[in-house]
Amino acid sequence: SHSHAMQVLKSIADKCALTQTILLADFMNKPSTMLSNSIFHFYSDWPDHLLPSLGFSHVMLSQIGDPDAHFGLLHDPQNLFN
Repeated sequence: SHSHAMQVLKSIADKCALTQTILLADFMNKPSTMLSNSIFHFYSDWPDHLLPSLGFSHVMLSQIGDPDAHFGLLHDPQNLFN
């Protein structure tokens, strides 16, 4: 549910204060969750506004088609997928 997803994100943000953490997340917008047979209930049309309000101190947003999106593989030395 939306409230459970918000609780999970808040819990992650709280733990990020303890150690450097990089969170990779994929957010769907509201129209995407309303497609037929969608099993998703949580959405955010503005994750770049949502995440700081939950306690994430640095948010970088990339969307499909952006040069830095790179299919979700961020260019970061701590990214285990590089």
